[in-house]
Amino acid sequence: MNKIIRRAEKKDYDSIYVLLVNSLGFNTDRQELHARLDKLNEGIYRTLVAEIDGKVAGFVGYCTLEAFEYSGGYIKILALATDAKHQKTGIGTALLGAVEHHARNDGIPVITLNSGIQRSDVHSFYEKRGYQKYSLGFKKIL
Repeated sequence: MNKIIRRAEKKDYDSIYVLLVNSLGFNTDRQELHARLDKLNEGIYRTLVAEIDGKVAGFVGYCTLEAFEYSGGYIKILALATDAKHQKTGIGTALLGAVEHHARNDGIPVITLNSGIQRSDVHSFYEKRGYQKYSLGFKKIL
């Protein structure tokens, strides 16, 4: 098994769409997502894919932001998904590791993420990798 973590490219967008829908349960339009991914892979945003034997097995999207409460900014993971057949194979851990590597190289001291309240199995995944619960998120759809 040949595993590579790399920046997402346009050729990966359909695979990312499938992961968002199937693994995360997002309800999004494929073409609108393609347009968003163009924006979510430049500037403060970065999208990485985990490729196994030439096929996308997972991805992580994140951005680098400034913080009010501490110096050095922080990375916010916006989405992380692994294909069902590749879960528990180290893909998610490798994607997190790539984000952590970026943070360390850029002197960014904190990584944050949100995870749905109902996803206790995913919470356990993050906690086993040193992430701690620290807040409760809210949203309002307008």
